[in-house]
Amino acid sequence: MPLFNRLRRNSPGAGVLKRCRAAVGEVNALEPQVRKLTDEGLRATGGDLRRRLAGGADPAALLPQAFATVREAAWRTIGQRVDDEQIMGGVALHLGVLAEMKTGEGKTLTITLPAYLNGLSGQGVHVITGNDFLAARDAEWMGPVYRALGLECALVRSEDKRFELARHRAAYAADVTYGTLSEMACDYLRDNRVSAPDQLIQRGRGFLIVDEADQVMIDEARSVPSIFMEVRAGAEQSGKAAAEVKAVARAAEEFERGVHYGVDESRKMVTLTDAGIARAEEWFEVANFYGSVENGRLRILLENAIMAKDLFARDRDYVVVDGAILVVDVVSGRVRPQAVYDRGLAQAIEAKEGLLIEGGSVTVANISAHQYLRLYDRLAGVTAVAVEAEAYRRVYGLETVVIPTHRPVLRVDRPIAVFQNDRFRLGAVVEAVAAKRAAGRPVLIGAGSVEQSEQVSGALSERGIPHRVLNARNHQAEGKIIAEAGRVGAVTVVTRMAGRGVDIPLGGDDPAEHECVVTSGGLYVLATDLYETRRLGLHMRGRAGRRGDPGESDVFLSCEDATLLRMLGPKLMAQVAGAALGSSKVLRVDFADRFFTRIMEAGLNERTARQVRALVSTIPVDDVIGERREAVYRLRREFFAGNVDTAAWVRQGIDELVTRHVADCTRDSDGLKALWMSLGVYYPIGVTAASLAGLSAPELEHVLREDAQSAYSRREASLADGGMRALERRVVLGVINRAWREFLAEDVDLAAATGLHSLTGGDFYNRYRRDSSQMFDALLVRIQEDSIGYLFNLDVEMEAEGTLEEA
Repeated sequence: MPLFNRLRRNSPGAGVLKRCRAAVGEVNALEPQVRKLTDEGLRATGGDLRRRLAGGADPAALLPQAFATVREAAWRTIGQRVDDEQIMGGVALHLGVLAEMKTGEGKTLTITLPAYLNGLSGQGVHVITGNDFLAARDAEWMGPVYRALGLECALVRSEDKRFELARHRAAYAADVTYGTLSEMACDYLRDNRVSAPDQLIQRGRGFLIVDEADQVMIDEARSVPSIFMEVRAGAEQSGKAAAEVKAVARAAEEFERGVHYGVDESRKMVTLTDAGIARAEEWFEVANFYGSVENGRLRILLENAIMAKDLFARDRDYVVVDGAILVVDVVSGRVRPQAVYDRGLAQAIEAKEGLLIEGGSVTVANISAHQYLRLYDRLAGVTAVAVEAEAYRRVYGLETVVIPTHRPVLRVDRPIAVFQNDRFRLGAVVEAVAAKRAAGRPVLIGAGSVEQSEQVSGALSERGIPHRVLNARNHQAEGKIIAEAGRVGAVTVVTRMAGRGVDIPLGGDDPAEHECVVTSGGLYVLATDLYETRRLGLHMRGRAGRRGDPGESDVFLSCEDATLLRMLGPKLMAQVAGAALGSSKVLRVDFADRFFTRIMEAGLNERTARQVRALVSTIPVDDVIGERREAVYRLRREFFAGNVDTAAWVRQGIDELVTRHVADCTRDSDGLKALWMSLGVYYPIGVTAASLAGLSAPELEHVLREDAQSAYSRREASLADGGMRALERRVVLGVINRAWREFLAEDVDLAAATGLHSLTGGDFYNRYRRDSSQMFDALLVRIQEDSIGYLFNLDVEMEAEGTLEEA
């Protein structure tokens, strides 16, 4: 956890707000003076502030001048004036807290204030937001503000999964860099795999501001941004693999949840029960399904097939476009272009969907969201709804402060309506939309899935109601669709939170139309699903009533909703269905009736708390692999920077290699022959097996050490002009890459296997940590031994460049 944020943990929100309000007065006092500056004067102010920071000035002392300068630059360049509440939000972000600013309060502009002040240091400020569209929009929109003040603003983004080193390096060299969590985390991972300084991408991680913080820091915290490397196989091998995946998919259909396997939905994992293990052994005609190494591949194939069947739903977790699987963010409803399923899961889903089974991929490096975010020296975030304050504090060390709105919220949130079935709900949706549209009001409909959004669209089309649909199938048009969603009579259907982060201006950009929409009552938001947590429901309702505009929100539920059934339970659900039947097929749940409301609120709050607990519970296990990653990357950085005496490291490794092999051998003729052959794999052994007979253990070790060290000296002499040092560096870096990739695959299996023991009462965490530690010790030994083997046996001409990671 960053030291700056640890120091802030005991600071109550009231204290932060007091400092924010005090800063507003100081900034406002400077406004008349700053307004008189010419454009050149504004830029010169930035230069002066930069010099004062370089001279050791406290950033807090420069904050009023910096914020006042940004306020003026924003007005001159993009025609927006920073209001007092945005100044408060900017101060909160600079102090390193999680700021809640309601929808429409101008979070994008707010971020420019602390980004400018901290960007003056020359260390670079990173701004992470919810998706590529928002990152590109914000960088372009706010770019003129930064440039007017002498700072460079850039965007880091991969187009169509193509990675361009020069473009990424240039983006990180800017004073303020916008991007997504996935892209920046992957760039960090790439930096820890390169073989030369000119291949490095990032230049450090000083100050990070996270926009849409709840999506990035909570919802994406369980995702794993990874670099994937394709495994290419020949046609015959690919055909056999595809046939095997299809056969296992058919077998998975015979396995039942709760009987043959258990499900951990929060971690998207399945575990076979004893009955499931017996069924697998019978189906595949094998013994010891989980205990045998030979069954490892079969076990992974079966678990992937069961997960594909049970945990991954089409049009919810993924969509199929042109025969390809595209991963969907189940919270936002957007496609995640950089995300792919790993370890055969993609092939299992392809088999389930009857698609062409493509070649697999393996993870060469990964890092969880919260681990990457915590790498920064300073961290701050801003969101419209911050109900998970406990998670921000426990996971990131961030206190939460609520910034007051610029104008009072005028939105009317109507009581939840529960319909007897989906058909009645859909009919009510169409009637409500028709009525609001006839009054000239824009309508935003939030559906629970791609499938539901298309059902709503079909019903609207049958009624002849013009509308637009935004879901994972057409996410590229997000900005344009949302920008038009506030026009007179516009009807827009979105999947969950698609379009989030983009304002819906009433009337679009037409002032007369804006007045017409305001007079008619503003935006009408209608949710057709019970969202997973209270926060997501508040986000959806919060699309209406921005910055003092009028608005209205409704929630239409159905007694057939699985989410509602899980929340209420069968008994209470039957009561609700009966009440709906007695109320002409709909039960309008008035908030004055606290019985149902309390249950709903309690259910939503419990789901929120459960997700927070699930996130927090992953931290200890993730931190184990995080410790391993940091240790390996630290070792790699030492070799990369030339801080290791590679010759001494290799010679020490040779001695340890000989010692281990001698200790493991018997000194009879067979044992000595096996010892001679095993050492010959690593270096050209210069003694015969027969000459080792009769030597004591110390004598044997001494002879072999001298022989190995002599061989190393000969190898070193054969490479003139420091060639051995360069070869050592390339070899070690490549071996570390490959060994770490293999360790990650083994660790996934270890976590799954250790989890089986936890089902029988074992301590999962302690067992996993112990076994992982042993496996990691073996990794370090393997790195040294493999490096020695390559140094002796590698054809130097073939390895003029590169890092041998696939050798």
